[in-house]
Amino acid sequence: MKALIINETSTTPQVTLDINEGTFEFTGKSYPANADEFYEPILNWFDQYAQAPNPVTSLKIDLSFFNTTTAKIMAQVLFILADIPIDVSEVSVKWVYFRKDIDSKRIGEDMQMITHIPIKLVARE
Repeated sequence: MKALIINETSTTPQVTLDINEGTFEFTGKSYPANADEFYEPILNWFDQYAQAPNPVTSLKIDLSFFNTTTAKIMAQVLFILADIPIDVSEVSVKWVYFRKDIDSKRIGEDMQMITHIPIKLVARE
């Protein structure tokens, strides 16, 4: 499966999805003008990945700022991963948030509650 690498812009995150390296990351800010268009190839990539995942899938979501649409799309990504049987791939997520950003922390907690994926909440200054 081919890696999907999207370089960060002022309104979109760095996206690194590389099955061979085992790197699955969203980093930066995410408030694209057309989030559905931006995230469509990413959701398609995850749909394909879920058909033959690595034995361990570790996703890092480190968005310093994101809009509601991005939060919904991150939930879609997590639901795709949640559907992977545990005996096929051990899925975990690291949710990085600014210590003072209680909203982002709560969203990470909510994501864990609704998807049942182990999400490690990591606070940073």
